[in-house]
Amino acid sequence: MRTTALGGGFEEFLASSEIIDCDHPAVKRLVAEVRRQTELQTIRAAYETVRDRYPHSYDLGAEEVGVSASDVIRHGHGICFAKSHLLAAVLRACGIPAALCYQRLRYSDDDPGRTCLHGLNAVWLDDSHRWHRVDPRGNKPGIDASFDPQMRTPGLQRANRAGRTRLSGKACRARRLRR
Repeated sequence: MRTTALGGGFEEFLASSEIIDCDHPAVKRLVAEVRRQTELQTIRAAYETVRDRYPHSYDLGAEEVGVSASDVIRHGHGICFAKSHLLAAVLRACGIPAALCYQRLRYSDDDPGRTCLHGLNAVWLDDSHRWHRVDPRGNKPGIDASFDPQMRTPGLQRANRAGRTRLSGKACRARRLRR
C-alpha cells in the first residue's frame, strides 16, 4: 500500500467529488487520451493537455466561470482553480494521487495589500516518494510552466521570483507573498 511522507494513505487524494468529478464521462474520455505506459508519462501527458488545451478564462475574457473538472471540458477553458480540479480529476482517474494547492499572490507592487488566491496541484511521484507541485494555469510570456519532475518550483512561482509574471492580460503583476 502506498503511504504519504506523513505516513497516511492516499485515499483522499484519489477520491472523486462534485468538483473533482473523476467519474464524469467527459473526464473519462480525456483520461483515455492521456493515459500512457508509465505513471510519469501519464502525469506529463495529463498536465500538458490541461495546461495547453484549456486556456485560462480570464485570458479569453470569458463571462462564464466553471468550477468542476467537467465544467472546464464543457466550456473549453477554466480559471486556475477549475484547471487544477480538472488535472486532479484526470490524474485520480488514472490512479495517481493528486492534491489541490493554493498560493496567495500580490496583484502589483503599487498596491501590495491587494492579493488574490491562485490554485495549482501537487502530484505524488511514486518513484521519488514525494509530492511535486505543478501549475496547469498555462504558459504565456514570462512563464515557463514546463513539466520537470526534478524542478521543485512551478512555472508561475519561478516567474514570480524573477518579478516578471503577469497574472492576467491586463497590467496586473504578481509576486509571491512571503510570510
